[in-house]
Amino acid sequence: MTAPGSAHYSTIFKRAIGRVCPACGQSPLFESWCSLHDRCPKCQHIHEANDGDTFGFMYISTVVITGLFFGMMWFIWQPTDWFMRIVMFGGALALMLGSMSYRKSMAVALDYLVRRQFEEGNKND
Repeated sequence: MTAPGSAHYSTIFKRAIGRVCPACGQSPLFESWCSLHDRCPKCQHIHEANDGDTFGFMYISTVVITGLFFGMMWFIWQPTDWFMRIVMFGGALALMLGSMSYRKSMAVALDYLVRRQFEEGNKND
């Protein structure tokens, strides 16, 4: 186990994929499907220090998924009947909802990295 704050970028992103605390990697990040614990019970890391810190990443990742599906419908495969359009919509919705906790976990990890870099920069000043 590495000390909180000393993990390498790849380790932090592996923790994000595993949906565990980005600081220590010891405890689950979520209470339920997409509800974050306020803080890690092991290392006391606050997962989202300010409300909305992860909102930008979540918004951008949702836009990317939506754009991929619209691009696929526009350029690659153009469904001609309403049934196939509903299937495509259902697939996009399932992908967005199914990946939500992973995207939120990645947003928390990115927020952790930004805060860690900012804190290290302040220590050097």
